[in-house]
Amino acid sequence: MRIFIVKLILIFQLSKHVWSQNSNINLVYSPFYLNKIDFLEDQGTPLIIRVAYDIDLVFISLGFKGIQVMDETGNQLLFKSVLGKDYISAFDVTNDGNYIIVGLNSIIKVYQFINPLNQLNLPQQFIQVGQCDFPTQVEDLVYIKSLNIAVAV
Repeated sequence: MRIFIVKLILIFQLSKHVWSQNSNINLVYSPFYLNKIDFLEDQGTPLIIRVAYDIDLVFISLGFKGIQVMDETGNQLLFKSVLGKDYISAFDVTNDGNYIIVGLNSIIKVYQFINPLNQLNLPQQFIQVGQCDFPTQVEDLVYIKSLNIAVAV
């Protein structure tokens, strides 16, 4: 029970810090979408969507089917990779799109995205650069850009 309370306090403090940093967020809401992406059953189910804002790429987790990368409008599939046989329960991406933090059951892995904008004569790929075990199932992962840390719950 004590660990749960400590985790809850940590989450509250981090949330408070993040919201205080982002108090001037300009948003425009429209009930009309720019583009609609249909996924077939064999492509996987889109579960989590993250944006690399500096390079305008959209990262979509597909559960057991890995992660796919699309352009900002969703018109073009740029890259897709299956990250082993594990279920992606959580993930986040850095603003520059160079690193992806992934929660796979009770393991957290960090991947470097090689050639995210496909500008070099190198193949695009995810290369694992780190891994750590988590004591329980990873439910959510948040990368706090201003502090350069990832928080797992």
